[in-house]
Amino acid sequence: MEEIIQAPDLCMDSQGQMKLWRSILPAKG
Repeated sequence: MEEIIQAPDLCMDSQGQMKLWRSILPAKG
């Protein structure tokens, strides 16, 4: 379960590592 953090383009993956939303979610427009 990914959790949104304060950084607008970053998220935390299930392993607690920060990743770009763009790298884990499909592009939307």
